[in-house]
Amino acid sequence: MADLFTLDPAPTFTWPVRLTAPGGQARELVVEYRAKTRTDLKAWLEKAKSTPHGIEADADILMEIMIGWESCAEPFSREALMRLLDGHYNADSELLSGYLDGLSGARRGN
Repeated sequence: MADLFTLDPAPTFTWPVRLTAPGGQARELVVEYRAKTRTDLKAWLEKAKSTPHGIEADADILMEIMIGWESCAEPFSREALMRLLDGHYNADSELLSGYLDGLSGARRGN
């Protein structure tokens, strides 16, 4: 018997995110995210938009959706995430884009 479709998706998912390092070199980080419903996602995005930006605030917002990562020499933690955000200028937007792509299952082209 085939697996039946369920209305509730898995609570977490992993998704590869391309992070750009200074100088333009891109590397892939596989991130484990929390899945959000459309309702919860809308509220979270509104919160993220209204939160003043900075490394600590961005880390707090991302910690609400990120559970961990693979293929990284450093174990996942809030402090490690803040180091990533500090050292990789676009990491916050790239992690957010990866999350949204993963929710929809969209694969971005080059």
